[in-house]
Amino acid sequence: MATVRLEHITQYADRWQAGKAPSEAVPIVQDISFTVPDGEFWVLVGPSGCGKSTLLRTIAGLMPISQGQLYIGERLVNQVPARQRDVAMVFQNYALYPHMSVAENLGFGLKMRQVPAAERQPQVAAIAQALGLEHLMARKPSQLSGGQQQRVALGRALARQPQAFLLDEPLSNLDAQLRDETRTELKQLHQQFGITTLYVTHDQVEAMTLADQIVVLDAGQIQQIGAPQAVYAKPANRMVAAFLGNPPMNLLSAVFDGDAFQLGTQSLACLPEQRSELAAGQPVWLGIRPEQVSIAQAPKPSEVLPSSPSARLSAQVGTIEPLGRETLVKVKVSGLSDWINLIVLPAQTPCPDEALTLLFPLSDLFIFDAETGQRCFSPTRSDRHTS
Repeated sequence: MATVRLEHITQYADRWQAGKAPSEAVPIVQDISFTVPDGEFWVLVGPSGCGKSTLLRTIAGLMPISQGQLYIGERLVNQVPARQRDVAMVFQNYALYPHMSVAENLGFGLKMRQVPAAERQPQVAAIAQALGLEHLMARKPSQLSGGQQQRVALGRALARQPQAFLLDEPLSNLDAQLRDETRTELKQLHQQFGITTLYVTHDQVEAMTLADQIVVLDAGQIQQIGAPQAVYAKPANRMVAAFLGNPPMNLLSAVFDGDAFQLGTQSLACLPEQRSELAAGQPVWLGIRPEQVSIAQAPKPSEVLPSSPSARLSAQVGTIEPLGRETLVKVKVSGLSDWINLIVLPAQTPCPDEALTLLFPLSDLFIFDAETGQRCFSPTRSDRHTS
């Protein structure tokens, strides 16, 4: 096992994108720097096209480095071919050899490294036992389920005992239940073998449950690095806030008038500690998690809500999605184009098109600058969660 260190890595589609000068080319990933300590499990997460798979392929040696330095252990590997980097990669499509049995697939990497058969067999047997594949050793990949093929691909990589383990969305082809089961198996395998691991996914549930640290990427740049719960509790910017969470954080466009937040025809009070971080006239995004929004008693049809600052907003129910033990309700805030999500118990589920008054706990509001997207204020309870 070894550390993996990226220093100012920038990658272009081609060497300089069809002959363009570096100053004119648009990078796929830009100025990426982080270090994965020996034995840790890091997850690269972000929307499709953000550059996470490009980074993984760069570490594996499948793409030449345009700019920057890459170290595996203490060795600079910019010019080291993929086969000599001592890393193992599992792809989304598993890439098993169809003419080989499970036992032959598991031992193929060891065979290519000219490990004697007498040494290969115990290693293959140990991996098969760890992955529950002993009864499948004589089968071909075509005789396996998707989950079994995935475990064989993982086992083939693990059998090599690489310095680093690279996983490119390995669970995306599995159904929901099998994905949950395999995610648990991956966590247990990492605890057992302790191999330095980088895992790419767009699924933030996988990122939150698997990672020691997550690297949130967007548009080829790092948005935030941290422990999953710390990033969730204190997102650095609007992109991270909207991406992490299921359902994601609600975001409402507003303007701070020096005393309160104006949201169209409605207003929301501003706490003194929030006011000190803002300038009068500043456009912002107010963020709040769906589970922190609640429903007050519905207003009467003739009732006019007060325009004075308060922790209440009027809204109208849009769609209702029963999820079993809870219900996801999507509502539209009156006077705004913004839709927000809230989670209620089944017994509290409102009717479609029903008028509601939403209660917003002011102490749970996040505030993001509308121009830069950067966080201006986070709830003090977020600081306690990360301390």
